[in-house]
Amino acid sequence: FAAAAAPVVLVLAILDIADFAAGSRYGASSTAPWAVTYTSRFAARITGVPLGISLHPVQLYAAIGHFALAAVLIMMLRHTGRPVEVLGTALFADGVFRFLLAPFSGSYADAPAIFHLVTPVQATAMLMVVLGGLCWLRSGSHAPVHHA
Repeated sequence: FAAAAAPVVLVLAILDIADFAAGSRYGASSTAPWAVTYTSRFAARITGVPLGISLHPVQLYAAIGHFALAAVLIMMLRHTGRPVEVLGTALFADGVFRFLLAPFSGSYADAPAIFHLVTPVQATAMLMVVLGGLCWLRSGSHAPVHHA
């Protein structure tokens, strides 16, 4: 199961790029020099992306994070004998990405807050971080497996 973590994260990176191309899961308005402006009426009709407004390319931020995480997971699989540690790293890092990227999302301002503290996406991300940490704790209780 842990061996699938790197390919799954790689697929997430590719999906992030597809989301960017389609205008789905668009970012919040931005004045950053790298902000993007969508002009496709078709994209607006299908995904709801606002037209003519500079937006954070949050999908590309996520893609960069997912590509980097996939590389780390592949190296971990090659150099550590602890698949549960790889899974823990995937859950922990993706949870951190999702939590930190949430405020840059176009839907963040309209998202309901749980106990007036975090959005559902951020709460899920926090759960991922906890599960990743539990995987790391579990991996520390077992001796590493060495591959020949």
